[in-house]
Amino acid sequence: MDTDHYILGDALLHKRLCITSGILAELMLRAPRSVSIAALEDAIGCPAKQLERICQNLWRNGLLQPDPAIDGNWMLAGSPSDITLEHLFRSLLSEPADASRHLLMAPPAHLSPDVDLLVMQATVGVNEGVFRHLRRFSIDRLLMGSSGMLPARRKEVRFEETPAASLN
Repeated sequence: MDTDHYILGDALLHKRLCITSGILAELMLRAPRSVSIAALEDAIGCPAKQLERICQNLWRNGLLQPDPAIDGNWMLAGSPSDITLEHLFRSLLSEPADASRHLLMAPPAHLSPDVDLLVMQATVGVNEGVFRHLRRFSIDRLLMGSSGMLPARRKEVRFEETPAASLN
C-alpha cells in the first residue's frame, strides 16, 4: 500500500478527513439553509449514524450548529472562509478513531471533485512537510540526550557499500 496517497500515511484518518470535508462542503453549498442527515447521506453515501456522529463532533468543536428551527438539521457555525482544514483535522483528533474503523471496509464516499482535490492538495503538502521536517533529525541526537555532549563527527556511511559486520 502506497502511504503517500493518505494524509500522514493513515488511510482511516484520510477517509475521515474526506468525509468531514464533504459534509462541510454540502452545508456550505446549501447555506444559509440547513441540511438534514438524510440529505447528507444521499450526497455523501455514508450511513446516517456515522454522519450524525461526525456532525455531533463538529458541533462540539464549534464548526457546526443544530438548526434551531428544524430538528435534526445542521448548519455551519460561521463563515466558510473562517473554517480551515486545520479545524477539521483537530476535530478528527478529538474523536476516538475506533468509532470509525468500519469506514475502511465501507465503499468510498461520493465526494465532489472539489473535495477530492482540496484534500489531495493538503495531503501532498502535509506529507512533504513532514518528510522535510523529519529529514532534519538524525539519530545521533540520541547520543546528545544521554551524554549531554555533541557526538564526534563521523565519516558519512553509505549503507549500500558497508558490510554488515563492520557496523558492529
